[in-house]
Amino acid sequence: ADQLSRKADTLSGDKIRRAGQQIVRSVDRLVLLIETVLDSSRLEDGSVTANMTLTDISPLLEELHLSTIEAYPEHDIALIVAPHLGPIECDPVLLGQAVSNLLNNACTYSAPGTKVSICARLSQASGHVLSEVADTGVGIPRDELPELFNRFFRASTAQGRPGTGIGLHVAQRFVEL
Repeated sequence: ADQLSRKADTLSGDKIRRAGQQIVRSVDRLVLLIETVLDSSRLEDGSVTANMTLTDISPLLEELHLSTIEAYPEHDIALIVAPHLGPIECDPVLLGQAVSNLLNNACTYSAPGTKVSICARLSQASGHVLSEVADTGVGIPRDELPELFNRFFRASTAQGRPGTGIGLHVAQRFVEL
């Protein structure tokens, strides 16, 4: 932002627009980081409670899909929602934050241009709605999987990528609530 303001007179409108978009994406990532740290603290002190309501998750997932496309335009982000899911009992805010954390991780640990998908379908076995986020990122070594949801855990494959190791911990705790 500092360079942009100093060099604005010598840059084309297109370069200024791209730089502005990059600044917005960076700020969005910082806001998500701050919110995740605060959520983790609130979870640890027990001040997070679930406000369960009957919620149609299709619009919620559509909103998350669009915001992820905006934040990560270099990825191919797909939304696949089965028809007629009906309402589910959940806290839409906590569910939204959990799925947002998963989408953020999927994009952070996947190469630009690769596919990230969010799917929701009805389980024939249980009758529950199943939602999943999938990517083709760096993955997590099998021997590190037991640590995956521990607070501050970062897989050995995460080196060189931004993160705090609390996003999956928070997502799991929100889903449990």
